[in-house]
Parts: sequence; structure tokens; C-alpha cells
Amino acid sequence: MPTILRMSLDAILGLGDFLYGQTPDAEIVRIAEFPTAEDLLAVTGDAERDWRTEQLLSRLAALAALRDRMDIAVVRLEGAAYRQWLGGRPNAPALQAEYLQSRTEVLTGAAALRALGLPLEVAKPLGKLRPAVGSSLAARLARWVMREDSLPEELQSLAAELLQKRQDGAIRIVQEMLEPEDFGFITHAIDEMAAQAELATPDGPRPGFVFLIPAVRAGEGAPPAVPASLAARLAGLKLGGAFGHIGFAPFLIETDAILALTPSQLRLVATALAAAEPPPVQPAGSAATEVALLGIAAGAGEDGDLDSEESEAAFSAGVQAWGDAIEEELGLVAEEPVFLSRARDILRRVELAIPDEGMDGEGGLEADEAAVAALAHYVAEAGQGLAAVVFEDGASETYGIAHGQVPGDDAVALVHGLAEALSTGGTLLVFAQRDAGGFVVTGYELVRNVIRPLSSAEARAMAPEFAQRLGGAPVEPADAPMLEYDPG
Repeated sequence: MPTILRMSLDAILGLGDFLYGQTPDAEIVRIAEFPTAEDLLAVTGDAERDWRTEQLLSRLAALAALRDRMDIAVVRLEGAAYRQWLGGRPNAPALQAEYLQSRTEVLTGAAALRALGLPLEVAKPLGKLRPAVGSSLAARLARWVMREDSLPEELQSLAAELLQKRQDGAIRIVQEMLEPEDFGFITHAIDEMAAQAELATPDGPRPGFVFLIPAVRAGEGAPPAVPASLAARLAGLKLGGAFGHIGFAPFLIETDAILALTPSQLRLVATALAAAEPPPVQPAGSAATEVALLGIAAGAGEDGDLDSEESEAAFSAGVQAWGDAIEEELGLVAEEPVFLSRARDILRRVELAIPDEGMDGEGGLEADEAAVAALAHYVAEAGQGLAAVVFEDGASETYGIAHGQVPGDDAVALVHGLAEALSTGGTLLVFAQRDAGGFVVTGYELVRNVIRPLSSAEARAMAPEFAQRLGGAPVEPADAPMLEYDPG
């Protein structure tokens, strides 16, 4: 998964299913917003769903809808109201969807953006696209999408040319020529061709498709090797027609590295796996926590084929058996296998939902200067007290506030800290000293230039970490206000 998201692959695939489920002529997309983690649990009944991840997914879904020129309506789902609406009926996903669509109290326009913690600028229309003129590969790919009489064989020929000549740079140019949906279609088609190679099976040569199994490890010590016997063991645990014959890379790969492969690199990986050779990718390091088994399987290569020969219950049992085998062999908690072209297609949709974000997945976004200034001003408004920036990796820095300003070198350090947290992910806490003694704490979640006010409950949960710096004085949490600023 791209480091810019810091969320599990299954959550991203869930977002992809949501995006795919929108009808092409939809004008308004309803986005669920859970005020608290307790509301999320009460509505979904799923204790494994992470509240912060759900908030990020809601924002990304809204951005994707806006990029597709659809309006959004935010629906606040509160657990108590939902349970009352259920009226004793057993909870079910279908009822949750019905409840979301039936609500009449929705937030639209600027209010919807503020509820999700999004700046107003994301609703601005996109600029003009680059014209697809000339004889370059990028122009020919773009024109293929634009023509109504284009044939599938023509796209296959263009994709083969890109892979043969290793013209991966054409993809970025194509992105500037096409709407996000059309661009996603083209790149998915190229990935499908790149991620396959002829695989020798007992029944003769068959097309093999690259897949991955996401897994999580502690990130301590050298990652375990993937034994050759694991493929045979998993093949014996019936999962679906697409996995009758499989092979694995002999080592674990960091998920980031797999999903960052260019189509030409992906073709080399597929060829190596088909030949039972180590693929030309870097093995996971000792500190890697989010890893994957990289393999190739003889089959149709699409997620819809995973359970084509079995009932849903039997398929779920097969996935569980695979997970148990992987945990026994490698000590890893594994997720459901997913074909790589499908995973990359979903992730690309997410990346396209983030304005001005490229495809390299390196997270090189620059912090919005106006947002940094607004946050620094909010800190100064505390008058007397303490500000703390908690970064994505859990590290933190604190800055003293005196007479309405952050003095000396701390002022420069605060700006740098806010910029780092905004461009990746982090949290700002502000402890404002009260005349009667003690502090009032408010805060903001900062993710990829998105500023979301923390609730008092969230601020309360984070405040104890800084009790020593506050001399043990009492702290009263409060809801942070929405910042008003002109995005840069």
C-alpha cells in the first residue's frame, strides 16, 4: 500500500468497492460520517473497523466523487439513533445501507466539506486537460479512449508496445490528457497485461497472473523465508479455480515496493515468477511490518474468479485455511489474496482522489503554507501554555507559548513541525492556560493538508502523554473550532 495512506489494504479495497458501486449517472454521493468510535461500533457492529481509518476513507471517497464531478452529502450516523431505527431487528449491512440512504438530515456544500475536515478548494472544478495530439505512445493511448469505435485489440497492441519498449514515462503524460476514470481504465488494462506470463502446469502451459497476500509482522529481526513447500500446501487447500497451480517468491516483499512497480518492472516480476526464479524486487527489511507474499497463479486473474467454483461460505473457509497455513509456516497474520492488477487499480483510484498527487507513491506532498500559518496563529491565540505536535511515527515535539507567541527558536521549529505533520500525518494539541488555573486542551488531526478538528474525547485521550510537561495541572478538554483560511 502507498505510504501516503498508512492504512491496511483491505480498507482501501473496501473504498474501491464503494467507488465502483456508484452508478455512472449518480449526481449526489452520500458519505457516512461517524462522530465517535462508539458510533462506528454501534452502527456496524464490527469491532475491528478502525475509526480513524474510516474517517480517512470517508474523506477520500468524497474527494473521488468531487473529482468525478458529483456532489456529496454527508450523513452523520449516530449509534443511538440507528439502534432506535432498527427497532429490535438484527443488524445487517443491508439495513445499514438503507439507513444511510433514508436519512433526510444531510450536510451539503461547504458544510459537508467542513464536516469531513476538507478545505473548500477541493470542490473547485478541474483545469483543462492536455490535448492528445501527435504520434507519441501517450497520445495514441489517450486517443484510443476518446474514440467511440476503438477496438480492444488496439489497446492490447499499444500496451504491448509500452511494455516492449519500457516506455513507462508515457503513463504520467497520459494522466495529463485524460479524465481520472478514463486514465484508470487505461492503466488497469496495461497492468493486466504486465502482470501475466505463461506458466507451466501439469495440464500444459496456461496464463499465470501475479497476485499478493498482504500480511502483518512485528517488524523485529529478519523476515522469514517463504518455503517452496508452502505453495503445494496452499494448492491442496481448495480456494478457487484461479489457484489450482501457484508459485511464490522465496522471500517476503514490502507491500509499498510491490505496488510502486512500473508496468515494465511488473512484467519482469511476472516472468521471473513464472520461471520459478526470485523476482527482481527488494526483499522486505528487518523493520518492515506491512509485507506480502508475492506469487503467480494459473487462472483468469480477476477477483470475480476467486470464488467462481464455490459457494461464499466454502470460499470463506478456504481463505481461513490459507490464513491458518501461512500463520503456521511463517508466523504472519495474512489477509485474502488479491490479484495485483486489481489492487493497483483500486489504489490508483484512491491516489487520483487526492488533488495534485502523482503516481509514484512517495508521499512528496508539500505542506500548504496557508494551513501552516493558520495553525501557528491558532497556537499563538492560546496566550500562555504549551503546543505539542505528535508525528505519524508517534514521536512528538513541544513548544512553549508566552504572551501570545511562541518565542525564539521554538517559533521556527513549530512551523517546521506543523509542515511535516501536514504533509504526511500527525496531530496538533494546544494547551491554553486558564486564569483560574489548569489548562484547556484542543487539537487537530493533520493528514495530507487536511485539517480536522479533534473532539473533546479525542483531545482527552491524548492529553495524559503531556501531563509531566504541564506540571500535573488539571486539564479540561474541549472541541476545537474549524479553522478558517484561504488554501494556497
